[in-house]
Amino acid sequence: MKPDEVKQLEETILKAGISAFEKHYEMSDGEWVGHTPEYWYTCHIGEKIFKKFSMFYTSLESSMDEVRKCAKPKAGNPARRLKSGRTDITVWEYCETKGKYTAETIIEVKRGWSWAAKTMGEDIDRLRAALLQTGRIKDTFFVVMTDDADSKTETAKKKILRRQQKIKEAIEEHLSRKKHPIQVYESEKFSKHYKEDESQAAVLLYRLRYDGRKARKAN
Repeated sequence: MKPDEVKQLEETILKAGISAFEKHYEMSDGEWVGHTPEYWYTCHIGEKIFKKFSMFYTSLESSMDEVRKCAKPKAGNPARRLKSGRTDITVWEYCETKGKYTAETIIEVKRGWSWAAKTMGEDIDRLRAALLQTGRIKDTFFVVMTDDADSKTETAKKKILRRQQKIKEAIEEHLSRKKHPIQVYESEKFSKHYKEDESQAAVLLYRLRYDGRKARKAN
């Protein structure tokens, strides 16, 4: 994907996540992120990406093996994360001259209030493997839907911003153990502040990028 497309994709994911929260909050008479099905966010984000990008197509729960094969797979045995399992959202581009689809990027979506080494770590490993073992995918995305309530000493927004940084640090620590040069960039979008609940929701977005230096085998 081109840099401007990556930027637009980030903005679309952030807006879609908040829109999904607000719609569920309204139709459920005030349920927060913890009571919202995770798949609700995945579907809403996928739909908004499809509507925003006329040149791309989106799919949900695509096979990682299929994604690898359609993203210029590198030589050698694929990582376990690329041989099995599925990714939440895949963005594809149709090549008219060759009559086939290429996988442009993958997106994983989680609800979360802190770093969860098992579930979130598995997602990060999948995103990492796609970056290191394909020639097409240069950026992957990890979405965390979260919320919090005001306390006597701190607003929900401040709590979430601190959480955002802690999750980023945990992702970087997780990646550093495997010794590779993947960069992590964070962005966020907040819902309005709900006075009746003294609470606020947010989308925390982490973009993982691999610049092609010193490619290493993914585990």
